[in-house]
Amino acid sequence: MALGRTAMLLIDAAEPDGLAALCAGLRRYSFMLTVAPPRIHGLTGVPVNPIATF
Repeated sequence: MALGRTAMLLIDAAEPDGLAALCAGLRRYSFMLTVAPPRIHGLTGVPVNPIATF
């Protein structure tokens, strides 16, 4: 309930290993993370497509 009211995202089962390898390969560790879940009223869990923009 608090997560929805404060607009905090909770991402379960994240696999950051691929992102870490890409960061090491590019030698860049600063990026903007965009997570845009669909806005459907009443849902508590939906799959998302996170995007890291360098």
